[in-house]
Amino acid sequence: MKKIILFYQLLLLINLFSQDGNIKEFNDSKGNISGYSMTDFDFKGYYKKIKEFEEKIENGDVKAMNNLANFYAKNDQTEQAEKYYKMAIQNGSKKAEKNLKILEKFPFMSDPMVMDDLAWDIPMEDTKGELKISIRGFKENGKDLNEFERNRMKGIVRKIWNKLYESADLEFIGYNDNTENKKLSLERAKRLAQLFRENGLKDEMRIVKVLGKGSENAMDSNDTIVERYNNRRVEIIVKNVVEKNFNLSLLKELKNQLEDE
Repeated sequence: MKKIILFYQLLLLINLFSQDGNIKEFNDSKGNISGYSMTDFDFKGYYKKIKEFEEKIENGDVKAMNNLANFYAKNDQTEQAEKYYKMAIQNGSKKAEKNLKILEKFPFMSDPMVMDDLAWDIPMEDTKGELKISIRGFKENGKDLNEFERNRMKGIVRKIWNKLYESADLEFIGYNDNTENKKLSLERAKRLAQLFRENGLKDEMRIVKVLGKGSENAMDSNDTIVERYNNRRVEIIVKNVVEKNFNLSLLKELKNQLEDE
């Protein structure tokens, strides 16, 4: 299933780059697309431009922060774009505030540099045909995720859950290892559902069920520290999905709305 997801993501990325003319299509004798090449993309010019912006920033040019963010955004590097927009905002840029809001409207997976990382946080079908993902990072007898996972989840809500689907029903099912009190499993599910809402999970993503199932359905044995860690988790089951349609012409329009300083 992961390979299928990544395949469609790759197709999206090819379309995104093709919109900007970065990828060249090759056709067979019948006119069918037989392959792609990025050999026409000016990598040297791309990195030269970045270096020029970075040198301006080092020399105290605050406007260059926003302009470098725009350059990254227009080249589908959303992680880097977000970083420099936030830097510009901290230095008082109003245009960067506006541009960051535009960036947040970009469709999911427009950034090839983080595609593989984000793919691990996409719900996938299990052997029973359920669309789900398991969230780990709970300390022994702990109700909340550790700080690293909490911060990571905050970004995932915005970057994945609000963009991957138009709408869906979500079930949060908590679990604990066999040394813990069963009540913990429900608390973990509640806390994670609350974390998602507090960090902007859109209303169309409906939380319809929050349960705790104790040490049932163990993912691993409970013989070692690592195995018990794996069992301390919350599974998010996704149902009644309405897929989001990607509008590539909208992406191009959004890029055109970005303003330099």
